[in-house]
Amino acid sequence: MSQIVSIRARDTAVKRSGERGFALLEILVAFVILALGLGAVLTGVAVAMRSDARTQSNRVALRLTGESPRRYFDAAPHVRILVGDREVGAFDPAADFDQSITLPAALLAAANGRVVLESSKFFVPGGAGGGGDRRHLALRIYGVTVE
Repeated sequence: MSQIVSIRARDTAVKRSGERGFALLEILVAFVILALGLGAVLTGVAVAMRSDARTQSNRVALRLTGESPRRYFDAAPHVRILVGDREVGAFDPAADFDQSITLPAALLAAANGRVVLESSKFFVPGGAGGGGDRRHLALRIYGVTVE
């Protein structure tokens, strides 16, 4: 009888050590799969960051701050931002404004850095009396920042 008990104990010990080895193998396979997945994710992040940096280097940010044209016009004018012959942005400032516009760097270089603001409303300070100042004024801009 004692011989039967010791055989069963040995069989159980063999099964347990085999099960432990199988669990270790499962863990190693799981780590390999996890490492491959992380490698793929990190590769995707690196590609996205390079693409974003390339896109950002092809753009120039223009920021305009100014006074509300409603102080001297009855309605907000429509303002167009042009680089060369191409409209790159537009806005209707009804209050003091802080407007950011993204400009394509290649287009800006082709226009020799010239940006034009066109307003649908303007006034001539010389007035109807024919004074000497014949400028067409539209917006009071306090700040221009290029990044």
